[in-house]
Amino acid sequence: MRVGELPAELIAFLRVKFLKGADAFLLEALFRESVWREHLLLPVSQGNEEEALNAGIVRCGEVLRKFESSLQEDLALLAEAPRASLEYKLAALRYAERRAAEASQRAFKGRLAELSSLEYYQERRLRSLNLTPIETEEELDALREESARAAGRGIGQDYEW
Repeated sequence: MRVGELPAELIAFLRVKFLKGADAFLLEALFRESVWREHLLLPVSQGNEEEALNAGIVRCGEVLRKFESSLQEDLALLAEAPRASLEYKLAALRYAERRAAEASQRAFKGRLAELSSLEYYQERRLRSLNLTPIETEEELDALREESARAAGRGIGQDYEW
């Protein structure tokens, strides 16, 4: 895991926590062997991903609001208190926890901003079945030509009677 990156297991847990509606099929017994290893390590649906990431953002915000001292107070303690003192150690711990919560909140927000560029379960499944959607006029024209060629090869066309 790189710095600023969210743990895959945390995101998978949040995804399963917010599975509902059309996404709940992943909870069926059929998927019990693969749900954690495959399906939840990747985005399930845009709605599910959005709920999971927003829950992470909210939780980080709650953690940050619970600090009784301000960042400035902790920095002042770190600058003035003796390094061996309990005050210094507690201020250093609060500072590290605050930085970790802020970094996590930024990471959740960053992923949230990328929702439209992610590939979700249905898209991955269709691609794995080679059923990619037609997105351009050229792809549609190519499909029409292929269909016309196939239709032109009907019975009696390829054989002499």
